[in-house]
Amino acid sequence: MFAMPSATLPAWRERLSRPVMRMAGLLALAVLAGCAVPGNGPGQRVTIAEGSVSGSYLAGRIAGMERDTASAVEYFSRVLAADPDNRRLQRQVFVLMLQDGRTEQAAALARRLLDNNPKDGLANLTLAVEAFRNGRPGAAIAAIDAAPRAGFMSLLGPLIVAWAGMERRDVDAALDALVALDGNQAFEPFRAFHTALIYDFAGRRKDAMKAYETTLQTRAGNVLRVALAHAAFLARGGQRQKALEYFEKFLAENGPNPVIAAAMEQLAQGRMKPFLEKAADGGAEALLGAATVLAQDNARSLALVYGNLALWLSPGHPGVLTMLGEVHERNGNYRAALKAYEGVAADSPYYWNAQSRIAWTLNNLGRRDEAVAKLREILARHPDRELWVALGDMLRGRNDFAAAAAAYGKAIAMLKKEREQDWSLYYARGIAYERAGQWKKAEADFLHALKLRPDQPLVLNYLGYSWVDRGENLARARRMIERAVELRPDDGYIIDSLGWVLYRAGKYDEAVARLEKAIELKPEDPVINDHLGDAYWRVGRIREARFQWRRALSFNPDAELAAAIKRKIRHGLDGGA
Repeated sequence: MFAMPSATLPAWRERLSRPVMRMAGLLALAVLAGCAVPGNGPGQRVTIAEGSVSGSYLAGRIAGMERDTASAVEYFSRVLAADPDNRRLQRQVFVLMLQDGRTEQAAALARRLLDNNPKDGLANLTLAVEAFRNGRPGAAIAAIDAAPRAGFMSLLGPLIVAWAGMERRDVDAALDALVALDGNQAFEPFRAFHTALIYDFAGRRKDAMKAYETTLQTRAGNVLRVALAHAAFLARGGQRQKALEYFEKFLAENGPNPVIAAAMEQLAQGRMKPFLEKAADGGAEALLGAATVLAQDNARSLALVYGNLALWLSPGHPGVLTMLGEVHERNGNYRAALKAYEGVAADSPYYWNAQSRIAWTLNNLGRRDEAVAKLREILARHPDRELWVALGDMLRGRNDFAAAAAAYGKAIAMLKKEREQDWSLYYARGIAYERAGQWKKAEADFLHALKLRPDQPLVLNYLGYSWVDRGENLARARRMIERAVELRPDDGYIIDSLGWVLYRAGKYDEAVARLEKAIELKPEDPVINDHLGDAYWRVGRIREARFQWRRALSFNPDAELAAAIKRKIRHGLDGGA
């Protein structure tokens, strides 16, 4: 069988000090207070009776688990107003405020936290950002110096101090601050990159060139932000062609990137802006770097904290807004994601990427007609191969397969030169053609995808399974599927395909063994359960066959398969199925 290819908070454990907040009593009081539990996933707001402290606490816990930080802040703030000296609750609300982007309110609460714990790292970092953005670099440095250099503060502390030094135009002090990062291999990419940025910002081009070259040799060499900074540096030095060649090399090594594509357009037209416009942008870059690492490591709550501090320091920063939008998307907070993407300015290289993410976010919010219309509007203004692919993916998700195939066709037509990785375009269009009932076109696309990448297991499986299902090219189909199994021995869909080709060849005992393995890997797939039922019937395991068909029905198959399964349950395979 084949699978459709894809398109792209801490638990609240602390209890309050008051006996009334013990959990058993809390639950009972919450019911009396009329607390409503959200039932539709992240972003669905919790409702609560006004003035119920216990209900607000429970609602805050639920909102936190649902990653609805806006509601969590409101409810826990209500509880904090009733218990203002509760230190654990103060910090909980403080962190939630940062996650929700309420940085001004968080800064006010940070001062209360520091009254009790002057060494609180995150509270000091928040006040350092506040001082920096308000033009008080000395106060920012003092706040960083008050915090212990532990955890991410051992990275962010020196970087913020360095950029506060650049606010004073003190290059030597800035570079001295970065010395604290020496000797830590994990921090080397940050140290190298920010050294380059500092020299670049100071206008020391020879030093900046050497520092950029050093950065490109580290793990940061293929990072988007480094690429944008390096190209902007080259362009400002009159090396526009070299910058374009650098971007082309970056794309060749890392694959398509809509931000780089837009930056190349701006570069060619002489519209590329300096990477940093003020020293605070350098501090924001440090916070963005930390947030990006955390987001990649699935520490999304802390990524939001550092991301919102970065946005406070550099309002409208397109890289930060995009990162925040992506984290909110992954959390299922689509309204927050939409707000972040909508903040990306039209003159930024991130703009078209943000516009396409807006379309996907609308789609995720269930506003599918708006989403498709948005992508079509973007494409009318900005024809782009990746956006045609996105439109194809979206249309395929709506089962509009003919339109999806047409969109993928537009993307294929924009290929200047086919590369191995372009197999996925032909594979996607082949699926759309197959589902639209245009088998000959589908078959041609699958074969072309295999020409580009002969051992691609998804294509081997899809084409092989399709041939088996159509009763065509059975020997070749089996070889293809067996090769796909070699490449992906733990893929339940591909194991199912091999079981099905054995079934169609009349090798029912072998088919049972393969299909049972597929069920172990994908126990809730209706098609695999249906196939195993058929195989059981053929080997005489009649009762087990009907049991397996009933299981298949319980997993919501499509209407056509459901009708076929019901006939088999009533009549068996030999009685009108």
